[in-house]
Amino acid sequence: MKAVASQRRRFGYRRIHVMLQRHGIEMNLKKLRRLYGEERLQVRKRGGRKRALGTRRPLLVPDQPNQRWSLDFVSDAFTDGRRFRVLTVVDDHTRECLALVADTSLSGRRVGRELDAVIAHRGPPLTIVSDNGTEFTSMAILRWSQDHQIDWHYMSEANRGKTAGEDEKRKSQRLVHGQPIGVQGDRSQRNSERQHPSLRALPDYPSR
Repeated sequence: MKAVASQRRRFGYRRIHVMLQRHGIEMNLKKLRRLYGEERLQVRKRGGRKRALGTRRPLLVPDQPNQRWSLDFVSDAFTDGRRFRVLTVVDDHTRECLALVADTSLSGRRVGRELDAVIAHRGPPLTIVSDNGTEFTSMAILRWSQDHQIDWHYMSEANRGKTAGEDEKRKSQRLVHGQPIGVQGDRSQRNSERQHPSLRALPDYPSR
C-alpha cells in the first residue's frame, strides 16, 4: 500500500484499492481505509488545477507494433462557440494514428469503449501512455486497465512531447480546426500519405 501511494501520490484509498487488486492483493476496503489513515497517507488539499505526477519509471523505446500507444486530447470550438474535443490514439512505434474520436464530451468510460473498438481489430498494447487528465485518471480507466491487464503510464509535464501521441496532437490541431466531422478521412490520409522524418520521409503507415 505504501509503495503504491509513493508512486501515485495523488491517489486516495479507493484508487489505491484498485491498484492493489491489479497486483492480486485483496483487502477489505474499510480495513484499507483504516490502515491508510494510520500511515498518514491522506492526500493533502491544494489549490489550482495541477494534476497527479503518475509513475516515475523511465519509458522504453518501442521496437515493434503494439508495444506502446499514446493517448491525448485536442480541443477546439465550433463557429457558434461550442467546444469539442478529439481523442488521438497513436502507436508509438509505427506512428500509425489508430483512432481520432471527436465529440463534445469524452468521459473515461467513453475512452475505454473507444479503446475496446481499436483493440478488436488491432490487438491490445503492452503499455498505454497519457497525461494526468481527469479522463485518464478516472476510476473507469483504472478499472479498464485492470480488466485488460494493460500497464498505464502517466507522464509528468517534463516528459510531454516525447511520444508520438504528442506529435500527433500538435499536427491534429490543424486538421480538426472547425472540421470534426471529417477526422476519420483525415486519419486515413495522414496514415497513408503524410511523410514522417523519423521514418525516412515514408508515410506513417503506408497502405498495402
